Amino acid sequence: MKRKLFLAVVLLLSSLQFLNAQPGINDCGGGDPGGGPAPTPTPTPTPTPTPGAFGTTNGSCGGGTPFATPLPIAIGPFSDVAIGGISSQTVWVVGTAGATPVVPGALAVNRLPAFPGGKDTATGSIAVGNDGSPWVATSDNSIFHGDPQTGIWTQLQGLARDIAVTSDGTVWVVGTLQTTGGYHIYFWNGSAWVQVNGAATRIAGGPGDGGQPWVVNSSQNIYHRNADGSWTLWSGAGYDIAVDYVNGTPWTLGTENGAGAPHPIYHFTASRGWLKDADPNFPGAWVITGGSNPSCSQPYFIDADKNLRILQTSSVF
Repeated sequence: MKRKLFLAVVLLLSSLQFLNAQPGINDCGGGDPGGGPAPTPTPTPTPTPTPGAFGTTNGSCGGGTPFATPLPIAIGPFSDVAIGGISSQTVWVVGTAGATPVVPGALAVNRLPAFPGGKDTATGSIAVGNDGSPWVATSDNSIFHGDPQTGIWTQLQGLARDIAVTSDGTVWVVGTLQTTGGYHIYFWNGSAWVQVNGAATRIAGGPGDGGQPWVVNSSQNIYHRNADGSWTLWSGAGYDIAVDYVNGTPWTLGTENGAGAPHPIYHFTASRGWLKDADPNFPGAWVITGGSNPSCSQPYFIDADKNLRILQTSSVF
């Protein structure tokens, strides 16, 4: 009788140990991209992206072949590009010469002065708020907000590797504290940085984002944050993420060339999934942001030579 009781206790303890080793619903984090109390979930299978154009170009997009890549709009070297401003849709670049607003065909004249303390921006990142003003993370990860009207840069507390502004005007950053999936994610509440669940290497915001950021993490998985704080894992993989200013759909830079080479551009469409740039002369991109043309999808990107270009694509689909 004692032997049977002993065996029953052993079997019960073994079962409990097995159950405790299984990942439950809470362990999956609801699609958390990492950095929370749970590990990053296994991504869903990635479909093969569809190469090809978006359809027939029209005059409002400049005509010609979809995905044509004309001469650079501005000569770098630049490290990042961003677009913002509800009405003006201002485009800014950041690089060795600091932060500069750009208009098609030429550099604008209302460039902000050098950063306080001589901060370097050669490897900086940039975002643009709804008022058209730039937010910059410098090469040493310092965070600044610029006022083009006064020419004053204001430094915020904290450090950031990347920065974004969502459609509701909230500023988000990828911090410098490393964790599972990349680095911690924060938003500015007006007086302090507030950490949220998740981790990322790049972050973006724009129209149609519901006031919540898009990110890619260190595994190149693509996520969009939901209003309840959970994360939705999207198909595909990318090194950078951007939001289209026409319809709020995401753009990304594909991973097939590896981390050390410029990347192909993909755009997500509801009907066909991820579509790839089909231009054989495309030089590849290091960074991408959404387009500003109200009639078609034309993203800006930093090319292989670190110059600024705009991708000529088709009409809205």
